[in-house]
This record gives sequence, structure tokens and C-alpha cells, in this order.
Amino acid sequence: MKYTIDSDVYSVYPDLYTGIAVLSGVSNSASSPEVTALLAEAEAHLRAEWGGRPASEHPHVAAWRAAYSTFGVKPSKYRSAVEALARRVLKRGELPRINQLVDLGNCLSVKYVLPIAAYDLDRVTGDIVIKFATGDEEFVPLGTTEVEHPEPGEVVYTDSDGKEALSRRWNWRQADKAKAVKETERVLLTVEGVNQIPREMVERATKELIELIQQFCGGEAQYFLLHKEEQEAEFEV
Repeated sequence: MKYTIDSDVYSVYPDLYTGIAVLSGVSNSASSPEVTALLAEAEAHLRAEWGGRPASEHPHVAAWRAAYSTFGVKPSKYRSAVEALARRVLKRGELPRINQLVDLGNCLSVKYVLPIAAYDLDRVTGDIVIKFATGDEEFVPLGTTEVEHPEPGEVVYTDSDGKEALSRRWNWRQADKAKAVKETERVLLTVEGVNQIPREMVERATKELIELIQQFCGGEAQYFLLHKEEQEAEFEV
């Protein structure tokens, strides 16, 4: 299986860094008070560090806002995944608890203020390609059954030879088809940094995410870091 970022994306975002964690043999059915506590700790840290200021002013959130603006999206209307999480933590205090994989991803997303997404590889068809949308791709948003089509020029995750979108507006919203659920055994997670977000931070967050997932969910892990000189990861799961 391959995960590829189209070279056209790097032409516009040359300092894009994507950490990839691929794990097989995970157990996501249990729940752990330790995971809940880790997420609560990350939430409390963000509130202590950034409370009283808009999430949009955080440097990492601002970096993603700039990226969204580049492909014609109004970032105050369509917020990146990490801005949506940060706003919820700062305004409401905590995030909903979903399952261990999602909660651990949210924990590290809040801790590092980076967008993190999880994809169930048994629900993905073929290879994953990140590209600019043509507008012909089909997208079914998380929690719905209604088919949408991305706007041409959006950054999207795709599978099925580019016919189905696994996300819209880069990491604004994921598709329902590949969401991580309690039955997930093979998972791919992404950690993304753009517009001068340091490579080292993306690397550190991805490696810490792998360690936490193996601690609480088990599994065998593979790690990759994609950038303009290395645009593709190939792996067996």
C-alpha cells in the first residue's frame, strides 16, 4: 500500500511535513482511564498556556489558516482540524471521548497544536493520495450518508484511484468511510505541519503518538516522514 503526496501540493507548500504512523494488530475496543487522564492533561495545558486568547492567534493555527487561504477557503468559515479542537478546548473545556485511537490522536493534537487524523486501513480502497481536487471526487462526511463533491483546487485525501475523497479542505473534515472505530485493527495516522511549523515538532509528535498507541492498543508500527524530497511512503499491513 502507498501513501503519496502529489508533487503539485509541494509546489505550493514546499515546507509541508507529514508524519505517518502505520500500525497493525491494534486493539481499540477497550477504554482506559489513563488515556482519559492524558487527554484531560493536554486540555488543561492548552487552557493554561493559551486561555484568554483566540485559538486563531496560535502560531500553528495561523499557519494552517494561511494554507487554507492559499487554495481559496475562508479559514474563519472552514477551520482546520486543529483549530476546531483548540477552540472547543478553550471554549468548552474538553473534547468528547470517542475511542482509544481517536482520543490518543486528539491528545497529541491538543498537546502539540497540530492536526492529527486516523484512518482505518481496512476501510480504505487502494492507495491514498493527497492532491488538489478536480471536483469529481465523491465525499461522504463523517456521520452522514450524503454525497458531496469537493470544490476544484481543494487539498483532499483520496483513495479508490482518486475517485473517493477521504477528507475535504485538507483536514477540515474526514469522510465517514475510513473513520477509526472500536473494531479497527489496522490504522494509519497522520501528523501535519505547514508554513514553517518545525519538522522536528512533527517528528516528535508522530513518534510519541506511536509510543502511546502501542502502550494502550498494542500493535506493530511503521514510521515515515514525508516532505518535498520524499513524497511517498510504501508499507505492508
